[in-house]
Amino acid sequence: MKAKMLKIFSLLVMLPCFSCCQNYLQISLPDNPLKKAVNEKFEITLEACHDGGYRWFLEPVDTTKIRLLMCTSKPDNEKFTFGGNVYEIWTFVGLRPGEYQMIFNYRRPWLDQIDANKSFTVVIN
Repeated sequence: MKAKMLKIFSLLVMLPCFSCCQNYLQISLPDNPLKKAVNEKFEITLEACHDGGYRWFLEPVDTTKIRLLMCTSKPDNEKFTFGGNVYEIWTFVGLRPGEYQMIFNYRRPWLDQIDANKSFTVVIN
């Protein structure tokens, strides 16, 4: 009985390592350049494979000009499934007028290798 339980537990732990989720599927970027007013919120939605260890990372930005308010994630479907992708929803606000470049890198946190990156320009008026 213990051996059977250990096999089931091992399978559940290892399943995400062999998941069928794609490295990344789609990226929903706003118009480039994105034009917003000072103190107006905007969102960027990026799809990622968290089961495979992948995350999007924002390169440093001047937080006196653009501030990250929150980054949340939600499954790409209503039912939870192993191996599914998630949507990372990044919410920002522009604090000062200007034109700014934002760069997102897609990678596993424990590796230096960047598997993809996306950049766009935001203009705050």
